[in-house]
Amino acid sequence: MKTKNKIAYLVRFSIYLSIILYSIFGNELGVEICTFKRVFGLDCFTCGLTRAFMNFFRFNFTKAFNFNPLIVIVMPLFLFVVIDDVYSLIYYLKTKKFRPSFVGFYFGV
Repeated sequence: MKTKNKIAYLVRFSIYLSIILYSIFGNELGVEICTFKRVFGLDCFTCGLTRAFMNFFRFNFTKAFNFNPLIVIVMPLFLFVVIDDVYSLIYYLKTKKFRPSFVGFYFGV
């Protein structure tokens, strides 16, 4: 595997792990992280998505949907990308042949 691909996998897995760990343990300080809301004072279409992720990973599916109904679309996509990346990595470790993941194929990463 090329060094560029190794770095891309490392970065993506670090992001996935960060998202999952943040979603599980959360931001209990109550700090507003949405730039749009801080600047304009209005909810954007993704407001509540972080809290929806947090509740989804804590198995509070109803609360997750109440925070942001887009979780129904975003979470399956997120899980698909993570599973595809894990499969690509396992495929490489077993066969030593590079199989581009969904993210790598479509975004050139």
